[in-house]
Amino acid sequence: KFYSSTHHLQALVTEGVSLAAGWSTDILPLLRRYRNLRAVAPASGTLLSADVWVKPKIAELASEVAQPQDLKAPLADWLSFFWEPQVATQLTVTNPGASPLYSHLENPQLPEPLKTVSNLLPTAETYDQSEFLNPLSPATQAQALALWSKVSPAAPDR
Repeated sequence: KFYSSTHHLQALVTEGVSLAAGWSTDILPLLRRYRNLRAVAPASGTLLSADVWVKPKIAELASEVAQPQDLKAPLADWLSFFWEPQVATQLTVTNPGASPLYSHLENPQLPEPLKTVSNLLPTAETYDQSEFLNPLSPATQAQALALWSKVSPAAPDR
């Protein structure tokens, strides 16, 4: 009935459609505002994706040349900080994505603030049935772009 990679949820909210597929980072914030909507994952599974941690530019320098230990320690501390349970919990509650620290825990095992965040963390069964979306190879990226230009040469979003 309707296709858009950027406005699909507007059609759902205005009741132009009764079902929409989208990324959880788009859908979950909408659920807080529109309490009559629900999010589901197919029983057969779904695609799982994750934000990728980036290394500060200084980390590349630290690995290329011998650096004093006092330079390497802050980099490790910075990355480790986000894996501390208290920090990971706070980031999971306040952002539209879940820390991988909690990826296979069932509700009773979760920290208290996460037990009430509906649909943020898929069940272990959903994880097991789903496939992780890895970055595409350059050849596959080129093939996908070529196919997309054939399907939609006029506009990237219809």
